[in-house]
Amino acid sequence: MPSRSPQGLVYMSDNTKTFLIFGASSAIAKAVVEQLSVNPNHQVITFSRTQLDWNKPNITHNSVSNYEQATLDSVIQSLDINQINLTGLYIFNGILHSQQFRPEKALSQLDPLIFEKVIKANTTTPILIIQSILKAITKDQSFKVAALSARIGSLTDNGLGGWHSYRASKAALNMLLKNITIECARSYKGLKFISYHPGTTDSPLSKPFQANVPSEQLFSSEQSAKYFLTVVENQRFDQELSYVDWQGKTISW
Repeated sequence: MPSRSPQGLVYMSDNTKTFLIFGASSAIAKAVVEQLSVNPNHQVITFSRTQLDWNKPNITHNSVSNYEQATLDSVIQSLDINQINLTGLYIFNGILHSQQFRPEKALSQLDPLIFEKVIKANTTTPILIIQSILKAITKDQSFKVAALSARIGSLTDNGLGGWHSYRASKAALNMLLKNITIECARSYKGLKFISYHPGTTDSPLSKPFQANVPSEQLFSSEQSAKYFLTVVENQRFDQELSYVDWQGKTISW
C-alpha cells in the first residue's frame, strides 16, 4: 500500500519517479507539470510564490513566501528527500521584463537596481535552490538538474549586444552551473546538470518581443514542455554540464 508523509507526499513504490519543479507558475513549467503528471508512476512536487491548485493526486504544491536561503532550506528539509526516488530537479525561475523595466538597448539604460533584480531572479535563485538540495541529499543520489538558461547567455553567440542585465544573468548562471558540475563530479557523482535554452515560447515573458520571431519558431507552452522533457531525457550522466537548446543541439559558450 502507498504511504503518505506528513507533507502529503506519496511513497508509492520503487517505480515511482519524483520530480521537483521550481518556478512552477511559469507557462513552460505548468505545461511540464501537466505532461509529467500524465504518468501515474510520476510524483510531481511544485514550488512557487503563487498558490497553484492542480487537482491531481500525484501533484503536490508548496507555496513559498520567497526564495531566500532559509526559506528554501526549510521547505526542502520538510520533504524527507532521501526517502523518495528523485529523478529530476527542474528550475524555471527567471525574469526578462516587467511593467517597470525592459531589456536595455544601450549601456546608458542600465539601472543598477534593475540589474540586481534580474541577477537575483535568473542567477542567484536557481543556484540557491541547488545549494539547498545538495545540503539535503545523500551523496549516492542520482538525478538530473535542469535550469532555464538562454542562448543569449553565450559569449560567442553575442553579435548584437544590448540586453545587458539579462545577458549577464544567464552567462553568470552558466558559469555557476559549470562550477557546480565540477564540484559535484568529485562528491555527488550521480548528478547531471543541464543549462537549457527553450527557444521562444508564446507566453507573457516573450510577448513584447515576438514580432520578429518566425511563426515556426514560436512555440506553445505545450510544445516547449515536450521539447524540454525530451532533451533532458536524452542527456547522459557524464559528469559534464550540457548547454543545449530545444533541438538538443549544443550551444557554444
